[in-house]
Formats: sequence, structure tokens, C-alpha cells
Amino acid sequence: MLSIARIPWLGSHFVGFLGFLSVSGKLHKFATYTGARLLDLRVTETDVEALLSTGGYFLSVHGGKKRKGYLQAPVNGEMDRRILESIDAEIEIELKDKHGNRMFADTGTHGGLEIVGDPEELTS
Repeated sequence: MLSIARIPWLGSHFVGFLGFLSVSGKLHKFATYTGARLLDLRVTETDVEALLSTGGYFLSVHGGKKRKGYLQAPVNGEMDRRILESIDAEIEIELKDKHGNRMFADTGTHGGLEIVGDPEELTS
């Protein structure tokens, strides 16, 4: 699962993200609240590529959106915005350690994928 968005906060905003991967019983959390970093993000109408890092691990994600559904989202505290979310994205993932050793790689066909906002603004 990967979700990246511009989050309104106290009259300003920040880029927030959540990404989780379970490998051999260990849950790797790539999220803003864990101190993880979004190193690269490329978004087109149908594809997303992201590189995230945390705690000496690097997660590469390449996702292709298939069907999309609308999800209610907040604007100024009100649920007045609709954003597109995919719950059947085909996602290729690769997890590497800080030495570049591949720890896991696979492709899934039922991934959650949500990118909200201007990609340039999300990576600045």
C-alpha cells in the first residue's frame, strides 16, 4: 500500500505518506510519522514511481493504476473534495538494505495506490 498526499496542517501544509511492506514476518513502515523520507516521485496519468527510505532500507515502488474510485477527502475541515484512489493497482516493489542488497522483490496485482496533489509540489 502506498499513499502520498499534501496534508493541510494549522494553516499550512506538509507532504505526508504511508507505505507498508511485510517481509518474512517483519513489517517495514515507510511513513512520514516514522521519519521516513520520500526521495523521488514521478507521476503520470497511469503510473507512479516512488523511492522511499527509512532506517537503512530503501523501498522502490512502481505502480500502474487500473480502475479508480472516488474517495471523499477534506478541504478546510470539510469533506468537500473527491479524489481518485485505486485498490487494484499492479505494483512492483523492491526492498534493499543500505548496502544495496536486494531483500525482497515482487509484483502484486491488488495494491492500494493514492497520490494526491501536484507531483512537483509533493517532492519539493
